[in-house]
Amino acid sequence: GHWQTVLTAATAGGAAVDIEAAADNNTVLYAAFRAPFRGRGRAAGPEPSEPPVFVSTDAGRHWKPAAAAGLPATGRGRPALAVAPGTHGRRLYAYLAQGVFRSDDAAAHWRLASADPRLVGGGQFFHIYVDPTDARVLYLMQTAAYRSTDAGATWQPFTGAPSGDDFNAFWMDPSQP
Repeated sequence: GHWQTVLTAATAGGAAVDIEAAADNNTVLYAAFRAPFRGRGRAAGPEPSEPPVFVSTDAGRHWKPAAAAGLPATGRGRPALAVAPGTHGRRLYAYLAQGVFRSDDAAAHWRLASADPRLVGGGQFFHIYVDPTDARVLYLMQTAAYRSTDAGATWQPFTGAPSGDDFNAFWMDPSQP
């Protein structure tokens, strides 16, 4: 086999930091990009004009920028994505520096689901996961591991100390989440 370049940092205006597929529609993929860095973690100039999320509906052969309506224009940090099960790739969560955003129309429109102050800012962690059996149950890795059971509207720590256990990854058994 061979590899083919289909989406690059030059095309998207930053570095790829996450790629997610719809579990129930393997032709739908989402990729997240963050602004490029220049020394000591500082962004190189203004953030790209493109939104931080790109979408493919043909298994990654072609990509287009997702809509930016409802997403912050700048200061997004390191975006993380999660595609909700049972939605054929239509419900997508994005975890940005300003909070958790949700799209119910395949990234055509976004709305802020939560700006809980325990989740905003930072930039080191930014990982979001959705329960493989329930599109309303989400998990965030931060200085504690947080869980939402209402599609990201409210969050509770379920393990770790909010003062800094620094969770960086999460795995759940897909057959028994």
